[in-house]
Amino acid sequence: MENKGLQDHISNLLQAIESNLLAYAKDPKPNHLHRIRVSIKKIKALLSFATHTYQEPYTTNQLDSLFDAAGQLRELQINSIVLGKFTNPPVVLLAELQAKEKRLTEEFTANCPNYSKVVKLLQETITMPDKLPSKKSIKDYFKISQKKAAEKRQLKDRISLHQYRIRIKKLMYAFSFLPGPIQKEIPFPEADYKKQQRKLGVWHDTAMAVAFLSMQNREGLASDSLLQLQEKEKRQFNKLF
Repeated sequence: MENKGLQDHISNLLQAIESNLLAYAKDPKPNHLHRIRVSIKKIKALLSFATHTYQEPYTTNQLDSLFDAAGQLRELQINSIVLGKFTNPPVVLLAELQAKEKRLTEEFTANCPNYSKVVKLLQETITMPDKLPSKKSIKDYFKISQKKAAEKRQLKDRISLHQYRIRIKKLMYAFSFLPGPIQKEIPFPEADYKKQQRKLGVWHDTAMAVAFLSMQNREGLASDSLLQLQEKEKRQFNKLF
């Protein structure tokens, strides 16, 4: 099977990261950060797929600092959105989050040229084989990976559920790349996974805000908000099962 798409697909994702870095440096909007992180997640998923099916090591360690920095900002933004929806939002805490977001935005923007250099270097050095892996290796990858993901979900605890969310997201990214004829030969509940991802994403945003508020050690400032959020998170978590 000719590999006409994998190299080009990864190249396009790297170009998308560069474009969003440039756009963010000019106008730091949250959607640019989101697109950067999604592109990196897709690249990681494709290289994980390639590592297992080609039996060759592929890595995106070069993108880790960019991914983490963008993640810090996204987490602040998500927490601010979640907390801002309360009937009586913690005003002081929200102001602190906004001040921290402003500082991190300035740091990220200043580092955009360096991040861009890393992306360009990866663009020049990463290469894929000329042909796709064998059908057998592709089918084995999805069969084994889905089984491992299901095992995480069956544990029914929050850490395992988050790991399940990451695993099926990687599988969905890898599956979406495959040519249609190959997709048809793989037992893959794509529609079901998409529904789960939406619910898991909503729960994860709430769980992140709970974790953040739980680290606030100031009496009375976050306690009411934390109680509301914990109840909301419990309801969302239970509905997932």
